[in-house]
Amino acid sequence: ALVHHGGIGTTAQGLKAGIPQLITALAHDQFDNGQRIKRAGVGDWLVARRFKARRAAPILQRLLESPEVHAACGALAKRVSQSDGLTEMAAQLEEFRRSKLFRDGP
Repeated sequence: ALVHHGGIGTTAQGLKAGIPQLITALAHDQFDNGQRIKRAGVGDWLVARRFKARRAAPILQRLLESPEVHAACGALAKRVSQSDGLTEMAAQLEEFRRSKLFRDGP
């Protein structure tokens, strides 16, 4: 399992690696990333100040022993590895540039 602060870069690398994650959110987008990881079934999260070994150990054990979590991790890793995020983002930016919203503003 990957235990980390929940930054988007580390979260993305964990998704790509296909391993369960336990996020210890401190600030900013880390709470949202933790909730998304949990909803996706590939991990769980705690607020960093509540992180204690006695609290984290059963969560990690569940994540590591769950066939459902491992299946979700594998499926998401496959989806992430088949995606070319940079190309997709460029295409979406080009589409937005051609849109009426871009030309006229909000």
